[in-house]
Amino acid sequence: MQDNFRGEDYTKLKSTISLIVTDFPIFKDTADYNEHILFRRKNGKIFTNAQQFYIIDLTKIKAEIAAPICLWGRLFKVETEAELKMLMEESDEMKEAGEKLLELSADEEEAREIARIRKTSQWALKHMLHATEERGREEERARAEVEKAELLIENAKKMVKDNLPVEMIKRYTGLSEGEIKQLLP
Repeated sequence: MQDNFRGEDYTKLKSTISLIVTDFPIFKDTADYNEHILFRRKNGKIFTNAQQFYIIDLTKIKAEIAAPICLWGRLFKVETEAELKMLMEESDEMKEAGEKLLELSADEEEAREIARIRKTSQWALKHMLHATEERGREEERARAEVEKAELLIENAKKMVKDNLPVEMIKRYTGLSEGEIKQLLP
């Protein structure tokens, strides 16, 4: 791979915009159907515009919202040809998109393959989100265990400092005799 950009100024870096369309809510704390995500520093200033995410949540798009993005979102949600034809009447763009969709779906084998790929993609995304949530819960449990162990050791150090017997320290902290002896001066 050629390295044509080595030494170039970062201001020449082109933006990457990711568009994520979901049929399930990613952000449950808002009713907004669209989210724009930028990387920010702790002080709130934007770190970079070079990577941006736009998330469109189809479950939150309502028919009465007139924004063009909602029309496109509703196009993803149509389930019947009648719904599609009603949507096609709302704008020239929807008419053109709907005609293309009808043309593509005319090939039954291709339509089945597209549906299979879509279902697989939906399953994979849900699986990734679930795995990410589970990993977060595991990390939280691990942090709690570390904090608990640190507290036990801190308490054991105080008990050692107060010259309590090793047997008593074992009983109250659950630490082994070897672990307690390591704390002795």
